Parts: sequence; C-alpha cells; structure tokens
Amino acid sequence: MTSLRDAKYENEVSDPKVSAGEPIDLVDLQFLRNQIVKEYKRSEGFAKSEWLTLEKQSLVNLILETFADDDKREIMYSTLYSPKTITEILDICKIPKTSGYRIINSMIENYLLVPTSSTKNGQRTLKKYSSTIENVQIETIKDKIFVRVKFAKRIK
Repeated sequence: MTSLRDAKYENEVSDPKVSAGEPIDLVDLQFLRNQIVKEYKRSEGFAKSEWLTLEKQSLVNLILETFADDDKREIMYSTLYSPKTITEILDICKIPKTSGYRIINSMIENYLLVPTSSTKNGQRTLKKYSSTIENVQIETIKDKIFVRVKFAKRIK
C-alpha cells in the first residue's frame, strides 16, 4: 500500500533552511467523519443510520487490508474506547517496536488512527491516538464486496 504522502514528496529534495511550519493540530473525530461523509454521501440510506457504505474501491481495499491484518485489527481495538500513546499500543498489543511503528505510522497516514489528546512525560509531550472506525460490516453479493463502516464516537 502506498501512501499519498510518499508519492507527493518522492522527487523533492530536502532543504535544511526550510522549516516544516507549525505542528499539526489534534484532529477532531467528528470533523474527520464529516469530511468523509461529505465526500461519500452518495451512499443510499446513510442519513437513516450511522453506517456508511464505501463505494470507492481504494477505501474498500484499505478497510479490507486493515481488518484482515491481525496486528492492525488489534491496534484498532486497543484504541477504540480510550486514546493511547504509541508505546502503550505496542505494549498492549505485544507487537515488536520496529514493525509496530511502521504499522502505526501507515495507519496514521491513512487516518485510521488520529491524535485525539496528548500527555506530558517530563518535558516531552506525547500524542495519544484513537481509532476512527468503530465497526465494519463486510458483505458479498454475487461477485461484489460491500463494505460498511461505523465511525467511532467522539472522544472527550
């Protein structure tokens, strides 16, 4: 799976004089949900339920790959009801650090995990991440696969 970030900056050369700017603000789950709903509102019956049927094949593939992978699925479940730091996620899920950081970073790039809060550890500020998807339904009818997602409730 390639991320948009990799393709966009693949041919650029880094310049030490150029600053990356201000750090990214914490993402509000409701805002992210609204953005996705706005883009994919073509789904019939969405207004009547909390479920959103994904029609774009790239999103369907992303969800299927995520929930088919044991480590990614475990990460999603561990962050569903309470935000956790990356270290906490890796400890709970018992995932090796090297592959765990790679997996978590790809999930962050694809907005499956979003920063929802932060905590201080001495002078360092650590972001806590939360899952954006609460539940997934996968259904096959003849030769088509239908994927419906239910977004996580807003975490306070």
